Amino acid sequence: NNAIQKAAPHINLILRAANEGRLKLDDPNVLWAREKAARILAATGSYQDSLEAQRLLEQGSADGTVPRVFQTLYGKILSSRTDPVSLLDAIDKLSVSNQQGLLGKDDVLLLAKLYARSNNWKKGRALMLDALSRYGSDPEVWSTYITLLIGQGEYTTASQRLNHFAEIASDSNQVFQLRTRLAYERGNQAEVQKLLRSVLPPNLTPTSPLDENHLKTIRAIAAIAVQYEEYEFAEQLFRIYSSRKSEGVFELLTVVALHGDADKALLIMEKLVKQRPVETASLAVQLVRQRRAEFGDRYDDAVSQLVLSVWEDAPDMANRLMLRAEMYEVMEKYDQAIRAYEHVVDRDDLPPTARAAATNNLAYLLALRNQRLDEAQELIDQAIAVLGPLADVLDTRA
Repeated sequence: NNAIQKAAPHINLILRAANEGRLKLDDPNVLWAREKAARILAATGSYQDSLEAQRLLEQGSADGTVPRVFQTLYGKILSSRTDPVSLLDAIDKLSVSNQQGLLGKDDVLLLAKLYARSNNWKKGRALMLDALSRYGSDPEVWSTYITLLIGQGEYTTASQRLNHFAEIASDSNQVFQLRTRLAYERGNQAEVQKLLRSVLPPNLTPTSPLDENHLKTIRAIAAIAVQYEEYEFAEQLFRIYSSRKSEGVFELLTVVALHGDADKALLIMEKLVKQRPVETASLAVQLVRQRRAEFGDRYDDAVSQLVLSVWEDAPDMANRLMLRAEMYEVMEKYDQAIRAYEHVVDRDDLPPTARAAATNNLAYLLALRNQRLDEAQELIDQAIAVLGPLADVLDTRA
């Protein structure tokens, strides 16, 4: 934002003075600059930037400890990662901050979620019950607690808490979202659809008169229907929406391609590919990947023709090269996929995360084919340095 842009030159000047020894690391201005710079870096979502933020907060420490003033921020930065070591370190830092009374409401809720992720729900539940006593009827606290209860499979308690929350909540949409999720997790699809229909215009048909608010609601409920595997219902709603709003056509196509009539989806793709080439080709590859067990190679020729036509229209564009490589990989044409990924990683104009994804895929295929294994190891190490120890990347290393 503007405030950060204005502060950035001052932050850089202060950090430079500290690095050159003109200011001490515990100088209040340096502490301020380190915190602001770490927050800016962490906000990018990049693994490499989060490492740099971590180093900033650890600066001057021989054993990786951080000043108390940084402890909560340090834990939050670690919590954004997916590896178990970072998760446990984040819990350690935030739990110490909590014992010291340094955590605000949002950070308490984050810590409870981390406990749940680490299979320590006993501590997570205790933390949430304490938060309920401290924050009373705060809707975010109630919503988080009920969501965590559902995630832990404590459906009866979740239902009881949800009934109470419904009596005090000012936002009926929050209650609706929680009731729908609870019904889905319990396997009650009839209740899911009943809840979805309850917020739609009554007696909705394709010819119903609809205003902008109605259309906005229909689109939102269609997306929720996809989330909870009510695919036919989602398709019906997206058809109604797309008949009034052209931007809904691709959303409808996505549902049909991934969950409905694949033949119809491919016919629509052939018409839409000129208008939205990369998105359409990407969806075609996703169709083949997601429904491989269902259809085998039935649609390989049609999808290959579509994807290659998109690539041939602009063969030097990195995103189209990547789509071609992914297509060959999904279709198990591994030698062609290796050559295609090599063309991608040879590019010097790729964003770091895109290059790392291609590098990971190439390393996986080399290992799968038992080829150039030393090179594959180097490639996966490069990918981990950019993406971090994500599950897919660690699978490749294994």
